[in-house]
Amino acid sequence: MVAGFDLLESDHHVIHEALLASVTGAQALMPALAQAADARRRALDAYAAAADHLSQLLVRHLADEEDLVIPAILERGERSIA
Repeated sequence: MVAGFDLLESDHHVIHEALLASVTGAQALMPALAQAADARRRALDAYAAAADHLSQLLVRHLADEEDLVIPAILERGERSIA
């Protein structure tokens, strides 16, 4: 169980990096909207890829939390799991 919690904790770092990449993509998209169509498309594709990656990480992480954390809390309460 400790390994599962360690994995969830390391996910937070990966999710944080993906969140930053998504924000960076959104920030690049805004000025690109005033540019030529090819520049807009590149910026939009980059943002969409970053946002999709973030979304996939979040969905997987939340499912993993439901599979591990919720049953642990239900079984043991909120006292230490370790």
